[in-house]
Amino acid sequence: MKSLLSVLCAAILASCASADVRDARHPSGTGCKSFPVWETLLWWEDAPLSSASFRFAVDPDTGQGPTTLVILDSGKLVNLGNPDNQPFFLAVIGDAQRTCSVQMPLTACPEATAVYERLRGESLPLGFGMADPADILVFHAPTYYLEFSDGQANHKPWRFYGMDHPLQGVIDEAIDYLQACIAPVRAAYDGR
Repeated sequence: MKSLLSVLCAAILASCASADVRDARHPSGTGCKSFPVWETLLWWEDAPLSSASFRFAVDPDTGQGPTTLVILDSGKLVNLGNPDNQPFFLAVIGDAQRTCSVQMPLTACPEATAVYERLRGESLPLGFGMADPADILVFHAPTYYLEFSDGQANHKPWRFYGMDHPLQGVIDEAIDYLQACIAPVRAAYDGR
């Protein structure tokens, strides 16, 4: 029995380790594709952000609906002499099998500017939970992601799984505020 359990555990670990980061696909443009949205959340290095840009997402608990991902990309490059790219808004709705996205110029989503300014003014509370660290957070909860590239192109990824983090509300409010711009991708994901 022990050897069967060992073989099973080894097979599971081997299947996890065989995922190649170079094969990660990231949503861009507009349309639906057959690949999981979590590749972008796990392997963000393959989908870099421009300087002064944001990527944020909420991945609900298993079986509680699709993941919502938003990118507010300034298009600013930190390459002397090269022109900046066009700023864009990318909204993504996806699950483990299918990912739909809608990309548009940042100016086509008026709410995006307000969300960008709100996020630009936020700070990560580095001391969250340090006075009273949790032994076990929770068994089921959504996962929140916030990635940004500051004005010097320093990339900072942040992920939170649990409850009551101050940035949870900020990300939820941002996604709620962007619903008019996210609606077309939600309709595509729902097949409407």
